[in-house]
Amino acid sequence: MKIRISSVARSCLIAAALAPLTAFAVTFQGIGVLTGHTSSEALGISADGQVVVGSEPGLPDPVAITWSQNSGIQPLPHIPGSTLQSRAHGASHDGSVVVGRDLVLHPHYIDG
Repeated sequence: MKIRISSVARSCLIAAALAPLTAFAVTFQGIGVLTGHTSSEALGISADGQVVVGSEPGLPDPVAITWSQNSGIQPLPHIPGSTLQSRAHGASHDGSVVVGRDLVLHPHYIDG
């Protein structure tokens, strides 16, 4: 036995299925900037949506950052031996672990 669904009925089924997804309002929340910087970029977000990670791309050097509703924007410390550019690219489910990169110059690097 074949069941035929009219295009109107099909549209109603799709609308009913999507209704829970459209029940939430879409909002934008800026993450701010660190003192001495002029911009920030969000590069990742925790799965629970509570922690945003990214960087402050301005001078003197980009700095990895985290942002949450409770603590606002915070710089991440450099790894030992690095004082240069850092960026955070991703976070664990709850934002407790952050991944990214931190530029470390080889000790024999010659600027010239």
